[in-house]
Amino acid sequence: MKDFRYHVVSLTAVFLALAIGIVMGSGPMRTALVGEQDERIAQARRGPGRCAGRRGGPA
Repeated sequence: MKDFRYHVVSLTAVFLALAIGIVMGSGPMRTALVGEQDERIAQARRGPGRCAGRRGGPA
């Protein structure tokens, strides 16, 4: 019976991790990641001179 219990606990842990990942990916983490990405896109559209300093280019 120990083997079956181990199997159930493992599957529960996998599905719990999946659920946490889905919730975090669609909620608070998505806002932070997409906001940073939107800012970088906006900087790139303003022109190469304004965002070149971030990579060690001419400032």
